[in-house]
Amino acid sequence: MFIGINDGGTSTTSINGQFVFSQLLIDCLLRLTSNEMDKNELIDYYEKAYEGNHAELDKLNEFQKEYSPEKALWWYTRESFFYKTLNAALRKQTIDMMFLYRSYISDIHRQLQHHQSMYPIQVYRSQLMSNRELNYLQQQKGQLVSVNSFLSTSTDRKVADIYTGGTTQYNNLERVLFEIDADPKVVTAKPFADISRLSHFSVESEVLFMLGSIFRIESINCTDDQLWIIHMSLCREDDHDLKEVLEYMKKQNGIEQTNLCSWSKILLKMGKFDLAKKYYIRCVNELLDKDPLLLMAYEGLADIAYQQNDYDETIKWQQKLNDFKDRMTPVPTCTDGVKNQDETDVDCGGANCSKICLPQQGCHTFADEFNQNGGVDMSKWKFDVIPKNRTYGNIMWPDNGAIYLMAHLGHDWTTVTAGIATKSNNGEWNAVEVSNATIEYMIYTLQWEPDKMEMFVGSNEKQALLTRFFVWEKKNKDWTQWPFDKPFRIHMNLAVGGSAGGRHGIDEGAFPQRMEIDWVRFDEQ
Repeated sequence: MFIGINDGGTSTTSINGQFVFSQLLIDCLLRLTSNEMDKNELIDYYEKAYEGNHAELDKLNEFQKEYSPEKALWWYTRESFFYKTLNAALRKQTIDMMFLYRSYISDIHRQLQHHQSMYPIQVYRSQLMSNRELNYLQQQKGQLVSVNSFLSTSTDRKVADIYTGGTTQYNNLERVLFEIDADPKVVTAKPFADISRLSHFSVESEVLFMLGSIFRIESINCTDDQLWIIHMSLCREDDHDLKEVLEYMKKQNGIEQTNLCSWSKILLKMGKFDLAKKYYIRCVNELLDKDPLLLMAYEGLADIAYQQNDYDETIKWQQKLNDFKDRMTPVPTCTDGVKNQDETDVDCGGANCSKICLPQQGCHTFADEFNQNGGVDMSKWKFDVIPKNRTYGNIMWPDNGAIYLMAHLGHDWTTVTAGIATKSNNGEWNAVEVSNATIEYMIYTLQWEPDKMEMFVGSNEKQALLTRFFVWEKKNKDWTQWPFDKPFRIHMNLAVGGSAGGRHGIDEGAFPQRMEIDWVRFDEQ
């Protein structure tokens, strides 16, 4: 039930991979969309599992007719197939069942968020625990642990005591009482709430903690009547040794609306090759022929086959990957358009295209969507921030700086890049994988302070600052590295051809293309 942050218990350098991946799986589950096919698959499973069990089948029939997201907690607290199988799947980390339950897990998460407790509370949970698990928690004293399922507690200690059976002795089992301090101020992603009014049983004063909640074990003591009391406190999700590791791995698996390939990629990194292969193949079967996610799926399947020493399969998937790239990459062709002044850029629309980057400034947010159009390799879309006037050096660019909030290439659909240019650093860049950059509006944010600028990407305003993919600090830099102390202006640019966008040639049949801007906002602080 509990997973420690450190393998060795007391060592802050011994990071537990299970802790990391359990957090990644939960994060992915909450962002992974579901469909009716998945829900029907779960119902089919229950119908087979409870064949002949009329009581459970009646509940299943009621579930199909009556379930709604607003009743997720009611169903979770009801003694039925829903509670038993969901909890078992979470505790045992049964990946297939967790995947099928993802929409219901998200429903519970949203209800907990909506009813988040507003004041600090102390709650209790009692249970019988094996000597092995108790010893494990003793090794984690002073460290952080996460729960791999929803954690049910009570505000009433007497109610909690019921579940330990008083002073009754049990073979190889210890009576344990958890005392948990929880402050809503530390909650960022995993809420807790008093669900008494939402529960099927409303008399228990029940407080439910979100799956994956992180606690610090403050103390463990045993009373004279052999009751172990474990005192824990709820911790911030970003207040632990794995913050940087988790942020890095989340970026590596895509952001915001996770797709099936991201789920498969996490399983692959966990070493669950058969499961990863299963979901990659499911992804291949569900995607359209020209969906850019096929690139990720084929790469993943080839990687799995290689790691399993199945070289025939490796060649098979690598060939599919190469064929897909060939289909999606046009043969380089010339054009009747007007050549740009530097003889490298080509304009297919009748107007000259400037190769000079004319970039923007402040705390800015932008929501945009690119026209994927089969993934043609012909363009570079950019949000730039450029200076209004020349105040440094002899030339405007790059002496006076440029800020590249977002750059996207037509031949690299799932990557977005951010960076800056200065006299001394003509091209500091960083990229992040945004798997749905070409199909959904994303929010790109520039947070600009006197001594630092940061760039973020997210899928909505609440998640706008979720993923930071570029930072540049002034520190002791002079104007050659920090010319960002004057007014800048916004520049939005679509370049056709050039050394970046036209690396593989220009597909003249790709036009018209569009870059949709939903809104631009400036907030002065």
